[in-house]
This record gives sequence, structure tokens and C-alpha cells, in this order.
Amino acid sequence: MLIVIVATLTQSAGAKEIDQPKPIRAGACAVDITPEKLPVVISGGFLEGRAGKVRDRLYARCLVLEAGSERVAIVVVDTLMMPRSLLDAVKASAAKTTGIKPDRMIFFNGNKLNQLLIGKTKLSVNRFYHVVLVRTGRDVAVYLNGASAPDISGQAAPGCPGGAGGLFIGGRNDNFANFEGRMDEVSVYNRSLKPAEIAEHYRAAMPGRLGASADNGKKQSTAS
Repeated sequence: MLIVIVATLTQSAGAKEIDQPKPIRAGACAVDITPEKLPVVISGGFLEGRAGKVRDRLYARCLVLEAGSERVAIVVVDTLMMPRSLLDAVKASAAKTTGIKPDRMIFFNGNKLNQLLIGKTKLSVNRFYHVVLVRTGRDVAVYLNGASAPDISGQAAPGCPGGAGGLFIGGRNDNFANFEGRMDEVSVYNRSLKPAEIAEHYRAAMPGRLGASADNGKKQSTAS
């Protein structure tokens, strides 16, 4: 059992519980984005570097998962330092073309198990959300802003191998598909919080009550 509480400044992302009998279909593609005009600036170093020839082709790689009427797209680009304005424009263009919504939460247990749950609430950028994930065996519940009913609810097999020694929040250990936004007041518990406790945590974090705590001393670790 794992419970993670995190207030997040979202950038995007799921709306209905996916019924288990629905099969998940997957599609993938890669688009060559290698610069045609050289030289180009190479990002990622302390000093500016330039490339005058192409050694390896650069690609934008996309994985699309579909379950019933719900679809999610994950895109990885072989470059760094893309401005936020460009990323937002690309997401808006992709949403208009494909109908894939970029504004809801999702729960995905990895590309080996390929089980997907999608949230109900449309999220906005540039604002914080209070998110609580409760995981008990195969049961998954994600609560948003202290609501008594979960925004995501369903079942998904655990994707983490037994005996794993690390927990990464906001990204993977290989820096793939990291969270785009900000996180604050991250907490991990070794017990299941009840909806009433989750609501009290949310109320304690509201403006005017900063520093108030609903913790009963059983919190395992905190980072902010």
C-alpha cells in the first residue's frame, strides 16, 4: 500500500474510469526533426557549442494508447531547451487534430502492463492542485482538491517490482517523460488515508492556514 500526497502546478494531462474488459491499443511513430540548415547551437553545456555536421539523426517519437473512447499520447523529442510557448502550441495543435485532451490527470502503470485510468476533471495550467494517490493492491484512487469522491478510480496491476529500493516522484530514474510543472509539500504514508483525512489535509493547505497540519505523526517522509 502506498499513499502519496502532492500539491502540483499542472501543465496538462485524463476523464472516465476505464472498464477493465476494454482492450488497450497502442500505436507508435517517429518523425525526423534533424536540422536542415547548419551550423546549429548545441544546448546542454555550460558553454555554447555548435554543430557543423550531422552525426546522428534526431527524432520526435510518439506513443499513443487507446482504451475505448479515451486516448493518451506521449511524445519524446531528441532535443533540449524547448520554450514553453512552443510546447503549449504543439499540444494545442495536436489536440485540435487528434481530439486527444491535454488537460486531465492519468494513471498509467507502465508500458509492460499498459493499463490506463483517466481522470474526470478538466485541469487548468498555472494553478496548484492538491492530489492524493491511494494505492492498495490493484485498487487505485486519486483524489483532487479534497473531494470525497476520487477523480480517478479503478484497478491496475502494480508495475513496480518487489524489493525496489527507490521512489521517484515527478519523473523516472532515467529522466524519461518528467513532470512539467512544480511540486510542493510531497508526503508519503504507509497507511491508507480516509476521504475525511484527505479533505482535512486540503483545508489545512488553503490560504490563511499555512503551517496547519492534520498529520497524526505517522507520516514517513516529507520533501518540498
